Amino acid sequence: MKKYNIPIENVIRHYDVTHKNCPTHFVSNNVAWNNFKNSLKENDYMKVKRVVEVNGVRKELEAINDNGKNYYSIAELAEVLGKKVVYDVNTKITKII
Repeated sequence: MKKYNIPIENVIRHYDVTHKNCPTHFVSNNVAWNNFKNSLKENDYMKVKRVVEVNGVRKELEAINDNGKNYYSIAELAEVLGKKVVYDVNTKITKII
């Protein structure tokens, strides 16, 4: 939304203009429509660079800072630890090995 400078108020359904039942799911389910619109809103997170040190080895990682807490990519943290990340599609479990 930010890239094209489109305010969230300008995101509407075909139904809102033509009363055509389109998109059907969002016309019949206002909760789903509102959830979709909320997913488009820009968040207040800030991307930051942070240095992580493990066993004396330092590496700069990109993190998302949300209200003072830093969140890192699990794959990048695993790499710092000398591990790798594997996702099991059957069990839907992420493993660090």
